[in-house]
Amino acid sequence: VARSNDHPNLHYAVHKMQHRYSSFEDLAFLIPDGLKSSNPCPMKFVVYGNSRNDTQGAATYLHSWVSKEMQHMIPWLHSGMSDSHQNLGPQKFHNGEWIGMVCTDALGLGMDLKGAAIIVQYGV
Repeated sequence: VARSNDHPNLHYAVHKMQHRYSSFEDLAFLIPDGLKSSNPCPMKFVVYGNSRNDTQGAATYLHSWVSKEMQHMIPWLHSGMSDSHQNLGPQKFHNGEWIGMVCTDALGLGMDLKGAAIIVQYGV
């Protein structure tokens, strides 16, 4: 039996949420506190949220962990945005312009994002 998700380089983990869902504090592990552009970049990540509000809230929370000049490197994407904006996401992620993305499944849950070291399904 061949399964498309049977890859030895993938590791699955479930973490019990320690904080309120709406605080997004359980995402703090993704970025070292006070990350600056002069620091080595953390592992690239994608966070999938359940709603447009979740994506914006989670991205805003993650912005608080990085310097001002890096906040644009962690955007949020959802179906309310233009197709051209959504389509640029994977390209900017792959090119290293973004260190992470927070999105709904509009981006394509299960999409092969080269360079993504961590994928989070927030609140599942």
